[in-house]
Amino acid sequence: MIAFSSNYLIGPRTLKLIFESGPKKVWLNGLKLGVAKIPQKNINAVNETRLKLNPDDYISRVEKLGFKVLVNTEKSYPCLLKEIPDPPIVLYYIGELVMKNLVSVVGSRKCSQYAKQVTETIAPDLSRAGLTIVSGMALGVDTMAHRAALSSQGKTLAVLGSGLDTIYPSSNKSLYSEIAKNGAVISEFPLGTPPLKYNFPQRNRIIAGLAESTLIIEADIHSGSLITGHFALDFNRQVYAIPGDITRNNSRGTNNLIKLGAKPVTESQDILIDYGILPIEKKLYLPKNDTERTIYEVLGDSPLYIDKISELTGLDAILISQSITLLELQGAIINLGNSTYIRK
Repeated sequence: MIAFSSNYLIGPRTLKLIFESGPKKVWLNGLKLGVAKIPQKNINAVNETRLKLNPDDYISRVEKLGFKVLVNTEKSYPCLLKEIPDPPIVLYYIGELVMKNLVSVVGSRKCSQYAKQVTETIAPDLSRAGLTIVSGMALGVDTMAHRAALSSQGKTLAVLGSGLDTIYPSSNKSLYSEIAKNGAVISEFPLGTPPLKYNFPQRNRIIAGLAESTLIIEADIHSGSLITGHFALDFNRQVYAIPGDITRNNSRGTNNLIKLGAKPVTESQDILIDYGILPIEKKLYLPKNDTERTIYEVLGDSPLYIDKISELTGLDAILISQSITLLELQGAIINLGNSTYIRK
């Protein structure tokens, strides 16, 4: 099966047919159009692989790159993933698979400040409580969810829409390495598979299938994250969604999911309670000096620029900048970017 999976032109349906027909038999005899009931191009790909590929060479190449391969007949194959209607026959991964207390966290690539704030508030809580965060390593919410898990010394799994040797987006190369050391990077696509557009819906079913539940932070009505949410609903998994402003396009998807039965989430405990985890005891922030106290009291639920903080407090901008850095390190405030801050 690993040898047949090496050709990305052999899709999951063809791999399933090969699996059901007997891989050794197909390797020896090939596939015929009348028997297989699949397109001729797929049959050509199967027969070309048989004739041109040396399975030992391919497996050796995979191992030299530090990757591991898992076939869905093995005991270590993720149990929940095996339950979905079309589980991947073969999984490639690097790192160590964590298969307990998984929650998928996904959202918009071009996410809003609201989504950024929500992700940086809820995802660390989930990770610190012992949940493993699954996401797709895309820009935006996915990247923030992975980083939240890593910064909380938690575990995280990334599912790619390309081969493991093709990091996409390339800007997440360092994140890829960090995830491999603190969880795993996973793909059903063979080496050399580019991040083709139609790979990502296929990838999304794995994100939904691996975890007990899926949290959608933000999604437009045509978002890939919404596809993940619908997969989770189809798989009879718990789906959570962050309610959003009804006038914003990026909230249409999550708000519609709630209409379809997704559980609305306004704090991490809405999710943790379903995993049987007791409420997280949060430390109360105590200002260290008068400057920190003044800044903290001025900041509220609305974001403020440093210039506005200076205007409201009468403090020097340099002093404010120094104190804000310390407040952020203590987890008392959140940096929204562009010198804008809000109380956590």
